[in-house]
Amino acid sequence: MTIAFPHVKGETFAQQSPLSPEEIQIIQTYLAQILTLVPIAINESIAEEMQSSFVKARKDATAAESQAVDETWFGTRIVVAKSIARINAREKMDREDWRESLRVCAQWEGRRKVMKGV
Repeated sequence: MTIAFPHVKGETFAQQSPLSPEEIQIIQTYLAQILTLVPIAINESIAEEMQSSFVKARKDATAAESQAVDETWFGTRIVVAKSIARINAREKMDREDWRESLRVCAQWEGRRKVMKGV
């Protein structure tokens, strides 16, 4: 009996950025400048929701993921939520900013895992 396995070439996920290096630099400069503007306030009820999200994520994480759900994980989502509030010209973060940051970060991390082949 002969068994044949097809040869499957690995897919490459490296993609060329649609932005030029100059355009990327402009975006980075813009983001650095808006971070120094008026601080974004977080009211108590949203802070409690943020803390609950962090605790839930730590509980729900598998053993392999548990180290990734740390203070950096939480801090990244806070920065993204504040940036979303700034983009929307607000001085206070709202619930939708926080929830959107959770979605954005989850999508980003999912893409990174795919690109790394995890």
